Parts: sequence; C-alpha cells; structure tokens
Amino acid sequence: MIVMESNDFYPSYKIEDLGIGSFSLVENFIRNSGLIFDGFVGGKGDSLDLLRDKLLRNKAKIFIIYVENEIVSYSVLFSKRSTISKTSYDWHLAYVYVDASIRRRKLGEKMLRFLINFASKTKANEISLYASDDNLPAIQLYRKLGFQEHKFIANYVWFKLNLNLFR
Repeated sequence: MIVMESNDFYPSYKIEDLGIGSFSLVENFIRNSGLIFDGFVGGKGDSLDLLRDKLLRNKAKIFIIYVENEIVSYSVLFSKRSTISKTSYDWHLAYVYVDASIRRRKLGEKMLRFLINFASKTKANEISLYASDDNLPAIQLYRKLGFQEHKFIANYVWFKLNLNLFR
C-alpha cells in the first residue's frame, strides 16, 4: 500500500507498507531512532530480530514515510488478540517516530491518519497505544483523532480507538 501526497511543508512524501524483504532498508533508521532497544524484550536477544520475526509471521506491520527518497518516519503496528472476541484481533500501535529534524510538520498526524485508514479496512476492532503522560503534543493529537483516554500505570496513558466508527 503506497500513498503519495503533497503538503505545505514538502512537495511530496510517500507512505509505504514495508514488507519483510525490505526490512534491511529501514533497520538502521529504526535502530538510530532509539525507540527500539533490547530492554523492550527484557534484555534478551536483539529486539530488531524480534521485530523482523513478527513481520515475517504477519504479526506486525511497519510503515515508513519517505521525503525526497529519504526515510524520515516509521510506525509499527502489532496484531493482538481482541479484548472483545477470541476469534478476532486488534492492532496495538507500538511506535510512531518522526526524525527530529522534521518534526512539527504534521507528518506524525499524516502517519496516524494513514494507520487508522489501514486498520479500519481490516477485521480489527480497535487500535490501542500507550503514551507517556508528559508527551503533551502526542496526547493532543491522539485526542484530536478520536482516541479515548484511559489511565494506565504511573506516568502512562492508554488510548483506544474504536475502528467501527470508521467503517
């Protein structure tokens, strides 16, 4: 799935669904983002290997944004068992990253809108995500896009979006 658009900040950008065969193209960008590290799987093994394995088993989707043929953003969706039914699934948005040099240009919002559109075309019931309660720009964006806020633990907030509202 590829979407190409223009916006006020760039002549064009492209959002692409990254297949397993293209993982090596984004691996260094993901590693350099600092979001995915060995601690996120309990310090055992290489987290990128785990991500690659989930992508291979169709348990994850990675989307990237190119601007002028350069990767500037990625997101990772994990499929998970639905809280509503054992026979269906939901999506969990584990990561949304936009390179620091181009933040505040609405690419994160474009990515989230793309992900909502993608997920609403699947059989999933919802998208969930966690955010640090001090990440106010992200929290405002999630609220703007219709995510419902729930307290999670300590300094994290849990957000859910009912995908049936988009069908």
